[in-house]
Amino acid sequence: MFSQLSEETLLVCQCPQTCSIIESVIPHASCANIKVLMEAFSQDWIQACTDKCSSHVVQKAITAVPNFITEKLKGFEFGGEADDSDETYLIQSVLGLTECCLENIEDCLTNLHMSHILRALFQVLGGVCVRDSENVQKSKKTQNYGKRFREPDGM
Repeated sequence: MFSQLSEETLLVCQCPQTCSIIESVIPHASCANIKVLMEAFSQDWIQACTDKCSSHVVQKAITAVPNFITEKLKGFEFGGEADDSDETYLIQSVLGLTECCLENIEDCLTNLHMSHILRALFQVLGGVCVRDSENVQKSKKTQNYGKRFREPDGM
């Protein structure tokens, strides 16, 4: 599925009907699968991260990255020679997204979708994870946002 997705990743992830499918299979994806997604998103981080649907897929992909890079980080040298492994690519993707966020920090903080990605990015970079089941204070707008996509008619 991910190999077929590589050609039109952003378009598929921007569709409300298909983004939830992609989001649901990410926890079961391999490192190479996550790399396919990150390669597509890195072509235009802002477009991928500010879209109401694809931003959820980006966020889910970012939270999956630590599962694959933990061992690689132990011997990773940020200034050293990088190999061509999928894990190294994921590390560089997270760092690239971080750089993009720093360059556009005002937009990242004020955009509803990008702010969620920024939170996930902070968690990955900080090595912590706040589960959705934990008592996290969310605005009413955020709490109600996803409800309309879970309803059968999409309204």
